[in-house]
Formats: sequence, structure tokens, C-alpha cells
Amino acid sequence: MSCGNRYHRPRDTVNRAPWGAHPTFPVVMAPFETIYIDEMVAVCDGGEGPLGHPRVYLNVGPSGKIECPYCSRLFVNRAISAAAAGDGSPSSEQEQRNA
Repeated sequence: MSCGNRYHRPRDTVNRAPWGAHPTFPVVMAPFETIYIDEMVAVCDGGEGPLGHPRVYLNVGPSGKIECPYCSRLFVNRAISAAAAGDGSPSSEQEQRNA
């Protein structure tokens, strides 16, 4: 060891992960929940009453989708997403499951 004390590691090796600073693969997470809406502004409060998060108003973008920065819920405007996907609107079963 370069520091002369057997109880301390050299400063350049402290707090380093053995595999490097950054992983070599991208980390992509799926949305927590997908909610289909008809408006251009989505309102999200976490959906868990007092254990949720502050109410936020999210403007839906040109893609017809917006993700809540707190809980990662994905809000999708039905009209815009159907027009962009060529009438690939979600089934009623999928909408009921996400409602």
C-alpha cells in the first residue's frame, strides 16, 4: 500500500465499483401504469390518497403521450395516438384494466 497504514486504502481506490463507473447497457424501465385520456392536459396525484404525490398537471405533447415525473404513469391521448398509429386504438379490455 502506498499510504503506509494497513487500515486505509489509497485514495484513488475508495468508492469505486469493481466493474467501472457506468454500466455498458442502457437501463430502460416500462411505465408503471398506462392511462388513456381524452383531454390534452393530464392530472396526476399518484392515485393513492394521502400516500400519493403532489397533484401535477401535465401537458400532452405532439406524440399524444406524457409520463408523470413522480410516479412514472404514462398518460396517452386516445385521439392523437390512434391517428398516429393508424387506428391502433387500445381494446376495451386493456382500457378497463388500466382504469
